[in-house]
Amino acid sequence: MADLPLIRSYSAGGAFAYRAGRRVPVEAFLGDAAHLAHALPDRSHVMNLCSDRYRFAVGLAAALLRGQVSLFPSNSTPDLLERVRQGYPGVYCLSDGAGDTPQLETFVYPEMSALLTGPMAVPLVPEAQAAAVL
Repeated sequence: MADLPLIRSYSAGGAFAYRAGRRVPVEAFLGDAAHLAHALPDRSHVMNLCSDRYRFAVGLAAALLRGQVSLFPSNSTPDLLERVRQGYPGVYCLSDGAGDTPQLETFVYPEMSALLTGPMAVPLVPEAQAAAVL
């Protein structure tokens, strides 16, 4: 099986996102994803509950780079979180502090500054890797 690029069809220095009225270059996104991937716990599943859209995207990319499957349940009620915990042993929650998840170990999204701004190779993800469970 082939490896697939994490992102495609971008130009160096191009905007990946806009946050608080500021452009986030593709290279900064890739740097943030690599940095977060290195910091994430060594687990097979993560539930990404980041409310900030950019952090959510970085969390999804970081999980892919780490070989983790992202779980996206329909809600985050205590009952459903408990069922997720039982169905996916070792699952943890990635949160930017917007929600409380006492049923799951929570990894709080770290404060990161733009680590990389220069050219960066796009990381590859194995084609057979599961990305998410919805």
